[in-house]
Amino acid sequence: MHRSIITVAVGLALISGSVVNPDWLGSSGADTAAFSWAFHLVGYAVLAAAIRRSFGPGWRGAAAAVAVATGVGAGVELVQLGIAYRTGSVADAVLNAVGSVVGVTAARVARYRPWVSPTRR
Repeated sequence: MHRSIITVAVGLALISGSVVNPDWLGSSGADTAAFSWAFHLVGYAVLAAAIRRSFGPGWRGAAAAVAVATGVGAGVELVQLGIAYRTGSVADAVLNAVGSVVGVTAARVARYRPWVSPTRR
């Protein structure tokens, strides 16, 4: 139950941050572009890692987590097309997908930890 709450909270934070008016944040220009790039990569990496725990082990579970997180990202980009102060883009959807792959991979590496002895895992 606790893991599900975390996954839902991460998803809601991403969706909320993706539809809020950027003028409310008070920033613009290059700083906003850099933040947006990081927001997409890190946000969807965290979402995919959280979703990963809901699926079974192995590559099928990892692929399902990437697909779900990427689908959420693509859906958000489609929603942004209908919001006057937001812009949905294919580039952002690709960043979401890349972030999803990075998140699932990082979760796997963090869990596996071959450099830690089995007694300390």
